[in-house]
Amino acid sequence: MILSESANSEQRQNAYNQLIEIYGERYVDANNRKQSTSWDLFRQNVIHDENGQLTREFIEVSDWGCANGNYLEEVHLFVEEGQTSGL
Repeated sequence: MILSESANSEQRQNAYNQLIEIYGERYVDANNRKQSTSWDLFRQNVIHDENGQLTREFIEVSDWGCANGNYLEEVHLFVEEGQTSGL
């Protein structure tokens, strides 16, 4: 969907939002309160990014990861970097 030229911007945004949820399901331990809280904050920052910078970076990482078949690994590194920098 994301890489499809026929997808409109709303379809792409929905696909990106689904990807970030899939990442959370795969990498975030719901029983680890600190990790879960940190993830929720980061996820909300991406979804509600007012200036668009974090969203653009997430989209670039997602596109790169999807195109290369290693989406989860690429996003994992992006999330770790974002959480470390306080995003």
